[in-house]
Amino acid sequence: MTVSDIAIVTEDPKILYYTVRLLRRLNLQFIVLTPNEADVTIAKVFICTAGEVSKFHHISHDRFVLVSDPLEPDVTAIELVMKLLDLPAPYEIVIGVDPGVRFGLVFVADGTRIYGETCSSPFQAARSTKRWSDFVLANLSKCSLIVRVGTGSKLYTTLFLRALRRLHDIFQLELVDERNTTHPGQSDQSSAYLIASRTGRLPSKTDYELDQKDGFIKSLMHLVDGLTEGHVKLSRDDARAILDDRTNLERFLDERF
Repeated sequence: MTVSDIAIVTEDPKILYYTVRLLRRLNLQFIVLTPNEADVTIAKVFICTAGEVSKFHHISHDRFVLVSDPLEPDVTAIELVMKLLDLPAPYEIVIGVDPGVRFGLVFVADGTRIYGETCSSPFQAARSTKRWSDFVLANLSKCSLIVRVGTGSKLYTTLFLRALRRLHDIFQLELVDERNTTHPGQSDQSSAYLIASRTGRLPSKTDYELDQKDGFIKSLMHLVDGLTEGHVKLSRDDARAILDDRTNLERFLDERF
C-alpha cells in the first residue's frame, strides 16, 4: 500500500504538468497515481479535476482539491495547505499586505500562515487580494474575512487601496501601523504576516488621497520604468494625474501586470 500526504490522480497531462510544478515550488512531497491506484493509497489529500472526482467512490470528496485549466496556483496552494493542516472550517481569515516597491502578501487562517507571495505592482497585489477573497467567500462563507494593509508607505498604500476599490470588492479593510514589522534581512511576506496579526483602523477619505510631492512623482516614474523594462516613460504630468486620481497606474502598464 502506498502512503503519501499528497496524491495526484488526474489523467489530464496539462493539469498534471502544472500541478507537479506547483508542488515542487512549494517543496511538498507527492506521488502521481492512476485512478485505479488511488483505492490502495493512504493519502491525506488527493488532487484531480472536477470531471474526474466522480471516479473515486471509496474516498471522501472532502479530501480532494479540484483543479482546472487554467490552474490558479495561489488558490490551489491555499486550499491544499489548509487541508494538509486540518483547517477545513477556520473562524477567521486575514490577508496581510505590506505595500512598497514590492508588495508582500500573506493568507492567514486562524493565526496560521497558509500562503504568501510577492507582487511587483499595486494592481497585481489588489488582484491577488481579490482572488483570495473570492476563494474565501465561495468556500469558507461562515468565517470572517479581514484585509489588513500596512501604512508604512503612503504612496504605495494609497495606490493599493485605489486599485482594490476599482475591483469593486467589499471586505473588512483595516489600516495597520507597521512600525517594528520590518527588520534587517526580513522578507516582504514576513512583514505582511506581522501586519496581519495586528488590529488596525478603518480607512478614511484621506487614505485615498495623495499630495503632489516631488518624491511621489519621481517614485511613480521610476516604478513604471522598472515594471515595463524601460518601454514606457511616465511624464511628470501623467504622474500628477495619477496622484490626483484622475487616472490610474494600470493604464500605463498596458495591462501586463
